Amino acid sequence: MNAIFINYRKTDMPWADKLIDEVLSGRFGRTKIFRATRSIAPGEEFDPAIMANLRHAQVVLAMIGRDWSTATDSNGRRLDDPADWVRRELLEARTHRIPVIPVLDRDNRLSAAELPEVLHWLADLQSVRIRSASWDIDKRLLFEAIERHAPALRRSSPSPAPRPALPELDQPWAPGVEVTAGGHAFVVHTAVQEITGRDGSWVWRDADADQFEPGLAPVVLRQVRLRRAGPEVQHRLAALDQEARLLGDRRVTAPRLLSVLREPSATTLVLARPHQRTLLDSYPPGRPLDPWRTTGFLTTLARCCAAVRELHELGYAHRALAPEKFLLSDNGQRVALRDPGLATVPWSANEGHPHYRAPEQHYLAEQAADQPRVDVYQLAALAYHVLTGHPPSVYPEPPPASHLATGLTSAVDQPLGQALSGEPAKRQPSAAGLGRQLATAAARLGRLA
Repeated sequence: MNAIFINYRKTDMPWADKLIDEVLSGRFGRTKIFRATRSIAPGEEFDPAIMANLRHAQVVLAMIGRDWSTATDSNGRRLDDPADWVRRELLEARTHRIPVIPVLDRDNRLSAAELPEVLHWLADLQSVRIRSASWDIDKRLLFEAIERHAPALRRSSPSPAPRPALPELDQPWAPGVEVTAGGHAFVVHTAVQEITGRDGSWVWRDADADQFEPGLAPVVLRQVRLRRAGPEVQHRLAALDQEARLLGDRRVTAPRLLSVLREPSATTLVLARPHQRTLLDSYPPGRPLDPWRTTGFLTTLARCCAAVRELHELGYAHRALAPEKFLLSDNGQRVALRDPGLATVPWSANEGHPHYRAPEQHYLAEQAADQPRVDVYQLAALAYHVLTGHPPSVYPEPPPASHLATGLTSAVDQPLGQALSGEPAKRQPSAAGLGRQLATAAARLGRLA
């Protein structure tokens, strides 16, 4: 039987259960970990398998995210339902006196007030946090907590495998090429976005791909691969871990994170590939936009600002916005980001799309502090490009959009001119303000039409 039982709610922490499973397997061995979606074989009865493994476990990890205690279904709050599996497993562990360790991916501790009475005891347990900013420390504390409750695991824990000095042969990515990540095979579907570190120690890639096994859904792969040891590698890997956490936060409207695949020389995020068309599909830049489409475009762009605002409210900025980064559904009534862009990545000079790069993105990190204003510039730059057919010049600042395209007025020129200022402090402080101004401009143009 397995020694460590992972209790989790998939909708609350869609990435953490598998990540923790992989981390613990590397420390204690895969056969010591029970995670229902992996450990129960096809055809095996679900209920007996879970309860048998739970009753023989030495410790239970309760994975608790931001929405763990408030998750609902058609019957109401799930923790209040006696048939809820998370609740049943925790009560079964309590009944059989199996230690439970709350593993928190949230800012505040559990409180009895947010729990049904039968689970009030859970709020009194010492917890362990998992955070990307202190991942190595948190991981060690989790190991130590498990080993205190299950000393036999300490004696049988294998020594960590040394990290190879050089990674295995790197398979270049290109359309039609089969690549592997974490033991899974994929076929690259589209052209690959690729960035190589300044010191050559890592490469970052992003591409649409098809899963090799028939019947599996298409995906997006985002990978950081080690090419050689270097000071930048750990920063990039930490940024990808932080991105996994960000994608797992349901407050950000972005494609769903399916899994995190870890290897000695690479970490790969696997995202559900969206089927929606993009802003680029609906409003391709290159020539001035037809005047009769201007109102619809500005309304859609205001919704794009709302999607970026979600990042800003969580303390991040995308910094790589472009028309292909926005996914449209319901005739443009809903907008989502294709990915978080460079939100978790340390600042570097000349980052972002060359057409929409803010002036300060040419500078060093210490010269670019107010990152949401970078997104404001990029949103205005892509609006200017679509409306006029020309990307805006950086030096000097571009002429008003109405000088290059018919059907525009000062109602459009004013918010775009402010957002395209070469001085960040003169721009709107966040995407929310620009979005409101664009929605107002669209309404005024609609009344004039």
